[in-house]
Amino acid sequence: MNTTEVISQKLRNEIRPIFEMLLHKKFEMSTVEWESFVERTEQNIIRSANQYVSDLLEKDKVFTIHHLFNEFLSENLVKEIKS
Repeated sequence: MNTTEVISQKLRNEIRPIFEMLLHKKFEMSTVEWESFVERTEQNIIRSANQYVSDLLEKDKVFTIHHLFNEFLSENLVKEIKS
């Protein structure tokens, strides 16, 4: 694994509890409300990225966090469509 993958995995592990909370909230909100909540959560994490990972340059933190949230949304919206 290269350095970026290691840091990405570290960040994924750090924000896993947040993803779990978002999944729980999914059942309490409409799809539109939930997507908006996920986006606001992502922006809050980006604003406090150093709390989760300090090993990356600022632009890389934003890119990595955005990528992880896109994966999360993609996986969970696809599951909803299949259900």
